[in-house]
Amino acid sequence: MAPLTNEAEFKDLVLKAFNDLPAQQQQVAEYMVEHLDEVPFLTVPTLAKHCGVSEATIVRFAQRVGYDGFSGMKTNLTDMVRDRVTSSRGTGLEEALAPAGTDSLSLVVQQEMQNLQSLAKDVDLDVFEEAAATLFQSGHIFTFGFGISAHLAGLATYLLTQIGLRASTLSTRFSAPLEQMIVMRETDALLLFSFPPFSVPTIKMAEQAAARGIKVVAISDRLTAPVAPFADHLIQVRTHNRMFTNAIGAVSVFLNALITEIALKHGDHAAEAMTKINRILATDENVIQTD
Repeated sequence: MAPLTNEAEFKDLVLKAFNDLPAQQQQVAEYMVEHLDEVPFLTVPTLAKHCGVSEATIVRFAQRVGYDGFSGMKTNLTDMVRDRVTSSRGTGLEEALAPAGTDSLSLVVQQEMQNLQSLAKDVDLDVFEEAAATLFQSGHIFTFGFGISAHLAGLATYLLTQIGLRASTLSTRFSAPLEQMIVMRETDALLLFSFPPFSVPTIKMAEQAAARGIKVVAISDRLTAPVAPFADHLIQVRTHNRMFTNAIGAVSVFLNALITEIALKHGDHAAEAMTKINRILATDENVIQTD
């Protein structure tokens, strides 16, 4: 196999093989995708310990995805990291902007900045643009998520409506959220938010939509999330937090970027929607008019 040139190619290679890998090799794949920057500095025994598998499993994984062995895979990954670090050296922007305090606010801001940096690095722009196109072309966009993801689904619906797209948030109050899918058509799209702890109804919704030919755009913290096999477009957004809950700063920024992408590509449609909304707000007695 010819050496890969960047981390995105390696992730794509692993994810394409993921569903066909034995369970223990899937553990290796998950760790590799989530900790790609660390792997070039790990030995086989250390990586095996991190993954909870045998050393032989590490070697077999490397061979399964197309390398001669672990050494060849490690060399290829080392070259990728070296090239990326060399090309970005000297900016120092992250260090200059990062808060230096150890108080709770500074620590949380630092964590969100790391999530945002990962967002800029992890997201495949082709997938991003394809997801935006899918949402714009759909007849109606249904958003869904459980827990904090339910709030993100509501935010997505609000933002999509602001640029003139038909969007609704599916409720979590149904005995079986799948009931609501009876109104969905093949021309519609399902925008799902799925973060740990992963919700079974969310995954079942994705599975049902995929079976019916309904496009699925999923946002999760990992490319190997349970919803991944059923998503037409999967976007990875990190939600690491100092607490046990998911941090949503990077997800909010991503949604803003997604809406902006659609609005810029379809300016007339978005502008017409905003004009109508502003006209409504201008005559609404419940809205305080400001300059």
